[in-house]
Amino acid sequence: MRDKAGTRDAFWTKVAISPLCSSPKRAVTTHRTGSSTEPALFAVLVAFVADARAVTINWVSVGSSGNPADTVVMTSDGTTGYGSIGYNYNIGKYDVTNAQYAEFLNSNDPTGANALGLYHSAGMADPDYGGISYNSAAVSGSKYSIIPGNGNHPVNFVSWYDGARFANWLNNGQVAGATETGAYTFGPLDISGEPINGETITRNPGATIVLASENEWYKAAYFNPATNSYFKYPTSSDTAPTADIPSATPNTANFASAVRAPTDVGAYTGTTSPFGAFDMAGNLEQWLEPSADDKTRGFRSTSYGSGSFQMLSSARDSIDPRRGFNVQTAGMPLRRRTDGGRPLKNGDDAGLAKGEWSQPMKSCLHLVTRAPRRAA
Repeated sequence: MRDKAGTRDAFWTKVAISPLCSSPKRAVTTHRTGSSTEPALFAVLVAFVADARAVTINWVSVGSSGNPADTVVMTSDGTTGYGSIGYNYNIGKYDVTNAQYAEFLNSNDPTGANALGLYHSAGMADPDYGGISYNSAAVSGSKYSIIPGNGNHPVNFVSWYDGARFANWLNNGQVAGATETGAYTFGPLDISGEPINGETITRNPGATIVLASENEWYKAAYFNPATNSYFKYPTSSDTAPTADIPSATPNTANFASAVRAPTDVGAYTGTTSPFGAFDMAGNLEQWLEPSADDKTRGFRSTSYGSGSFQMLSSARDSIDPRRGFNVQTAGMPLRRRTDGGRPLKNGDDAGLAKGEWSQPMKSCLHLVTRAPRRAA
């Protein structure tokens, strides 16, 4: 009985989440680790037999609601007071994987038109850093497939918009095409293919599965419920982790070019956050919900090629939601071709196919859902 992202065991639950979810067979399925006595405000879970095609999310419970905020001062902007959450919730035990994202692509882009730019071939098709290939000759609904050996790697090269649409799809029971409303509401697309309300998209009331807010991510990564205080690193430690290959050794992670590419989620079996989430340190940076100004999107943690300083609780940053992370330098601007032929801006994208990016990204997704009550 395996316990990896996207696999199944004997304990499954279904989120009864959205009025748009018309088919229970396509409802998102979740695996609970831990429990909570707090009534569910966003989701009610009931036992069922999982659909063989459904994406499954493994959750760990983040309790100790009403915990104090951290007093650590951020080095980037001098702010403080992060991590206090007044409710119990669940966070993904693992990052979203290539296998899960490929299912999302085949559901929402069955013909391969890539109208929403959900697939970025320049990075995702890379066998070392990506893991999802595209075959135009494949039958509709099967255009995207996993590069062998990469299915359990965290999905890489995703924009914040991609992540929000993935969350929408899960909120809507994995109904094909249900990407524009749910947890987040996308407006019409402008001439460049971006939502006209892109800078102001925020979590909708009643959303059930979302990208982590900064406080939700911060608490799950650093808060120690045993001492009612915070660790410095998201490895349940105040000591910087060791960059190493995957193993059961505690306080190790994939960073500082120890592996030079993403590894399977959960591969560092001896290292988790205080609540049991894997890879909140290393592998890939992780998107968060909007910063206070509502125009940028925060990110936390570090990637396989960066240093441990980005893992510190005092390290925070944000970036335009259309941007990602260059393999060498964080924060490089990204321009996606959406017209299928016409170069954008100064012509730097003239050689790119529709949906491709002018610079590769290295960013992934960690989902959150409100803590459910026990199934009847």
